[in-house]
Amino acid sequence: MTIYASDIEGVGNISEWELKSANFEVEYGKGYFVDANGVAKTITLPDTALTPPKIGTMFVIDNHTKTAATYNLTIQAHANDGGTLSLVVEGVASQDIVIDVSATRVLITYVSAGYGWRIKVY
Repeated sequence: MTIYASDIEGVGNISEWELKSANFEVEYGKGYFVDANGVAKTITLPDTALTPPKIGTMFVIDNHTKTAATYNLTIQAHANDGGTLSLVVEGVASQDIVIDVSATRVLITYVSAGYGWRIKVY
């Protein structure tokens, strides 16, 4: 079955989707249906030294199993990014992005080095 971006509300220009049930590293431009049943998941951004995000770079995390309130989804910086594991989210330095509301779809878009990542929750 093929799922097109036009068939999914609120995904920007995401055209490729994967189902994930374990910790994983994001590939920019993809959408992920994350199965959080039974255990919290860690989602890691790519190493910005190897794959720097550009303005408008985006990805989507969708908690289709509706369990993130119990088993949080944590998005973290890559360990090689200066060893600090810090992100800039909407202009504020942050350790992680934690999705702790069930049945949530989050569109994450890169704006700039100073502003960092913009979060849009559906």
